[in-house]
Amino acid sequence: MGVDIDDDKQSHPAGSYDYSAIAPHPRLLMGKADEILLKENLQKNGDLQAIHNLIIRIADKTLSTEPFERVLEGKRMLTVSRNTIYRIFYLSYAYRMTLSSKYLDRAEKELLAVCDFSDWNPSHFLDVGEMSMAVAIGYDWLFYDLKAETKEKIRTAILQKAFLPSKESQYNSFLTNRANWNQVCNAGLTYAALAIYEGAKEETVEIIERTLESNKLPLIDYGPDGNYTEGYGYWAYGTSFQIMLLSALESALGDDKNLRQTPGFMQTAEYILFYVWDTRGMLQLFGFRK
Repeated sequence: MGVDIDDDKQSHPAGSYDYSAIAPHPRLLMGKADEILLKENLQKNGDLQAIHNLIIRIADKTLSTEPFERVLEGKRMLTVSRNTIYRIFYLSYAYRMTLSSKYLDRAEKELLAVCDFSDWNPSHFLDVGEMSMAVAIGYDWLFYDLKAETKEKIRTAILQKAFLPSKESQYNSFLTNRANWNQVCNAGLTYAALAIYEGAKEETVEIIERTLESNKLPLIDYGPDGNYTEGYGYWAYGTSFQIMLLSALESALGDDKNLRQTPGFMQTAEYILFYVWDTRGMLQLFGFRK
C-alpha cells in the first residue's frame, strides 16, 4: 500500500482515512492481485471465460467506431456518459488482460475526446456523475501506460468539469437527495477523486469526505427491511452505483466506513425478490383496462 506518484507534492490531508495508505494503481475495484487471480480463474471456469470473451468482442467492435461527441437528448447527455462508461470499462479491461496496445490506444482516444467536451452537462448532474466514473476507470486502470499529457488532461477535466460544478448550489442538489441521484453522482465523483488523488490531494479528499456524509441519506431509506423508495427500476440503478461506491472505497482505502452496515441496506438483495410488477393493476390505474 502507498502512493504511486506524488504529483502535487502536498502533505496528505487529515480525514476519515489515513490517505497516505491509499492503494497503488490500479486501485478501483480490481487491483493487481485481483487481476492475477482472475487470469488464473479464467483457465478453469467456463462461465468466467464466456464473459471475458464477450467483453473482448465488444472491445474489438469499439476499435472501428468514432469517439463519442457531446450530444444532448433534450436536457440530458446521459446516453453519452453511460456509453462512455461501457467503452472505457471494456477497453481498459481488454488492455489489462491482453496487454494489446490497440485497446490502450483506443481507450486513450476516447478519454481525450470526452475531456475536450465544453462541459459534462452539470445542469443534469447524473451526466457528470457517470462521465466522472468513466474517465476515472480509464485513468486508474491504464495509469502506468497513458501518456503524461493525457493524465494531466484528465485531471484538469475532472477538477473543472466535475468537482467545481459539484460545489455550486445550482447543480448540487444531489447532495441532499435521498435516492438514486445521490448514489450515482457521489459514486462518480468519488471514483474520480480516488483515481487522481496524487495530483490533487486537497480537492479529492474534500470530495471523498463530503460523500461519506451525503451518502448516508439514501442508505437510511433502505431501513428497516431493505425497501427502496423509487421502485425496482431505480432500485437497480441506485443500488448498483451504491455498491460500486462502497466497493471502490474498500479497494482504494480499505473499508467503506460502515456505510454498508446502515440498517436495511444488506437486506435489500432479499427485499427485491418481493417486488412484483402488477401489469393488470397498472393498466387499470392509467385507464387502459377495466
